[in-house]
Amino acid sequence: MRSPSTLTKDQEKKLSLQYITNQKGEKIAVILPIEEFEELLMDIEDLKDIYERQNEDLTEHEYFLGELKDDLEISAQLYAEIYAEDEDLQELTEGSCIDFKE
Repeated sequence: MRSPSTLTKDQEKKLSLQYITNQKGEKIAVILPIEEFEELLMDIEDLKDIYERQNEDLTEHEYFLGELKDDLEISAQLYAEIYAEDEDLQELTEGSCIDFKE
């Protein structure tokens, strides 16, 4: 791991850093725009989340797609049942489908 005082040139270019030095010219603090500070905080939070979730069980892609398909079919069935009985919904749906090409 790099020491905080040894940023790469690329890292320094990405950040608008201003340094505060002591009487010996040693960097003792840094000033950066609030936007960059907030981005760094979000990056830290993202890394924390990744670290905390690294041992979680993963869901297989095909299983996940199957779950989504099942949920979509249930939603479509519920919508069809409501649609059959709700004239306002029928009118709204038909009005929004006028320019829809099959």
